[in-house]
Amino acid sequence: MRNAPAIAKGEKVKVIAKIAPIMKDSQEASENVQIANPWIEVKTMEEAKNMAGFDLKLPEIPAEYGKKMIQVLDSADALTIEVIFWNNEDKEIRIRKTPGAGDISGDYTAYAQEQKVQAENRELTLKGEEDKVFLATWTEDGYTYSMYVEAGISADEMTGMA
Repeated sequence: MRNAPAIAKGEKVKVIAKIAPIMKDSQEASENVQIANPWIEVKTMEEAKNMAGFDLKLPEIPAEYGKKMIQVLDSADALTIEVIFWNNEDKEIRIRKTPGAGDISGDYTAYAQEQKVQAENRELTLKGEEDKVFLATWTEDGYTYSMYVEAGISADEMTGMA
């Protein structure tokens, strides 16, 4: 070690040896600190409804998306219900609902295409590229919704699911 003082025979070197690993472990621990997952996984839509105080009607999802996870986000702003479906290729469909307005998708991609379309009594904002839609957002009856389809689908398919 540079500039290290000479250690006289009989000095307590053990103390230094014990401090160094503790400092190293503390540094590693602070570098690996992670924020806790704010989503609470639930087993059923009924359980999600009971936690959130509102329900989420799910659209018909293509059969190949057989795996499902239901979650509730209890944040200071509002409660959110999210349902994620996966297919065998681990491509997902993610649906969210929360009170209020605005984009709750969590998808910050700058898509090349954006269009507004009418579907029943609501206006959907569809976002995508190369004739595939990946994201739909809309508001209805005081709630805001988002549907993200990782594989991308046609505007007609997204409008039919949303």
